[in-house]
Amino acid sequence: MDNLFINVDRNTYRWSVDYEKHKYNSGIFKPRVNIDDYLLIHSSIAITNKCNLNCIYCYKEVNKKTEIHEIPKEEIFNYINLLTNMDNYKLKTIQLIGGEPLIHSEIIEIIDFLLSKGIQVRISTNGMSDIIKKPEFKHILNDTKVEFRVSLDSHIESIHDSFRGKGTFKKLIGNIEYLCQHKCRLSVKSVITKSNIKDLKPMLYFLKERNISNFAYSALYNLGSAEDKFYSENYISNSDILLEILNILEEDPSLAKLLRPNILRHVLDSLFIKNPYILSKMYLYVNYDGNIYPQDQLIYDKFCLGNIYKLNNDIFGDIVSRFKDIKLRYEINRKECLECDFYPFCVKGNYGELYKKDEKLLECFPNCDDLKKFISILMKNGSNSRNILLKMHNIS
Repeated sequence: MDNLFINVDRNTYRWSVDYEKHKYNSGIFKPRVNIDDYLLIHSSIAITNKCNLNCIYCYKEVNKKTEIHEIPKEEIFNYINLLTNMDNYKLKTIQLIGGEPLIHSEIIEIIDFLLSKGIQVRISTNGMSDIIKKPEFKHILNDTKVEFRVSLDSHIESIHDSFRGKGTFKKLIGNIEYLCQHKCRLSVKSVITKSNIKDLKPMLYFLKERNISNFAYSALYNLGSAEDKFYSENYISNSDILLEILNILEEDPSLAKLLRPNILRHVLDSLFIKNPYILSKMYLYVNYDGNIYPQDQLIYDKFCLGNIYKLNNDIFGDIVSRFKDIKLRYEINRKECLECDFYPFCVKGNYGELYKKDEKLLECFPNCDDLKKFISILMKNGSNSRNILLKMHNIS
């Protein structure tokens, strides 16, 4: 298998695994997407940098900041109105992050406003806030347009608490069970490290037994609190995580449905579906200080597009125009990517890690080889990969 070539047609994106290198396997790919279809489909807002935890690998480093920020609801409403009034664009999803978004003093009003606009709301939360069980929050739990993405790093109390703090597991599990009882849209998110990779299978069963239908994961980022020593001791690559997942699914294919909200699903879609949904790595991001950036890991002056406290129609139109230019330059039309055999299927690496390596963002992502290996594994196991995708889409 290691001697096989990956061949990808630059015009049709069709791929094959063969013993011979094909002539069409060179040159630059044409972009696979129309940028306007994806430009403003999603936005993320760090509504506060207040947090009730201090996770040892947090790339946001929120508790290392001395100044506390909380964006007032009126500024968020104005930003959303400007987004939804843009011609030729359709906003579908807003992600609320922090810090911890559920401890924002106006969180209920913010969510209610987003729902009134018909927007899907994803709340990235550590699941520790008491507001989850308050009566005034119940209507939000019951709304199908709201998804709670809750952080749980292990079904084993000692492992989870080692990352998030002693005593966090018991309270979090209580809140997760409460969310499950109310049949709200719930996904669980884990950071996969050397400490929890071998417990992934029982973790999936732990979630399945509680009727949690979506499990998201990420590899550790070499950023923030996880830089250097902690990273080197705990990092495990995306391709190694994939190999563990493939072993798990070989034993129990029914677990594939749990893994839908992951890069695995996005790569499989791009390999086997003619017009897949493309995972966008650049989107308008509002930082907790109000500054607007093209990505939540490019919090640098050179990438600042504006500020949420200083917006009107003209200013926002200029922000969108500059954001489009940045997205074209650094995501869709990256020369390093357009020449790569895996371009049509790749979810790209971490921009924060890339910036540490190359402030011009022109070089390969630090985990480029890992992502290529990830895609190669799926290609070389084509039939099995296709079957996993069918299970994810609930097609027998």
